[in-house]
Amino acid sequence: HIHSTPDTLGFRPLDKKATIWLEALMEQIASSVMLAHENRFKADLKVGRGDVKGVSKNRRGGECLDTEVITVLFESAERNVLMVNFACHPVIVQVQDLVSADYVGVLEGTVEKTLEGVEGCLFLQGACGDINPVMGNTRNFRDVYFVGMALAGEVIKTYSLMALPGYPKQPAKLKVVSERVNLPSRPLPTLEEAERAFEEAKKRFEMAEGREERDRARRAMRITEEVLFRVKEGKGPFEAEIQAVRMGNALLIGIPGEPFCQMGATIKEISRPLVGVPVGYTNGYLGYIAPPEAWERGGYEVSCGPWSKVGPEAYGMLIEVFKRIKRRME
Repeated sequence: HIHSTPDTLGFRPLDKKATIWLEALMEQIASSVMLAHENRFKADLKVGRGDVKGVSKNRRGGECLDTEVITVLFESAERNVLMVNFACHPVIVQVQDLVSADYVGVLEGTVEKTLEGVEGCLFLQGACGDINPVMGNTRNFRDVYFVGMALAGEVIKTYSLMALPGYPKQPAKLKVVSERVNLPSRPLPTLEEAERAFEEAKKRFEMAEGREERDRARRAMRITEEVLFRVKEGKGPFEAEIQAVRMGNALLIGIPGEPFCQMGATIKEISRPLVGVPVGYTNGYLGYIAPPEAWERGGYEVSCGPWSKVGPEAYGMLIEVFKRIKRRME
């Protein structure tokens, strides 16, 4: 999940150049899967836990902030591979003309270049729905560098500790569980109401005079356009696939949307004594998955748009799915 690339979620029609980029991306993803399959190897599994404070914040002002960095090591005599989990939106250089992997690219690249014998570092985004970099979206690549380096430093430290003699190996246990659930839609206006609001906003934009007035009218029109886009997506229900993978005592739980930090913390609590690893943006996209109190407070994440498909009931329904999956993993 990166904000500094062409849109791949369908929020907006893609222009020709972005379509070409997307086609190349799909080929690269398919090639990556094939290469990964060809390069399978037997390995011991180790899990390390670190912490990086000071690079992230709860952008809604809430108390929940998960600063844990989970590192999963696949270790063999010939080569090693790492998976890293951390919760923070990669939005430092969003909304500009350059394609960038944001801090994630610096993290992965630094780890792969620094650690001898490490062939790959795969980043798994955590429950970052309401979590941003501490500096926000500055569009400053210097900030990208230092956030990435701070996280890379923690991964390098954790890896080094796991590489020392005597660090415990995980049991040879592998299990995959998937469960599907239908989630109700968020509240929506009628199609007629959404169309009327958009047409009225469009007329105000066309009649606006002066740069500032036109900018305000354009933003207002875009909001009504996004509401209309969401209404046309329909009232659901929306199917969500929750997929969990147990590797040793690490339990990865995939969530098809942007889970709030609180959901990630709950997953880690439910997973005990296993090491819970919340993974967002997995097997689909249902937008922000916010707890009921976030809906009561309001804000961008729960406003009507293509980023908000399911209603406040979805949060509790998914928590119950996580509990059932955990019991099946024991």
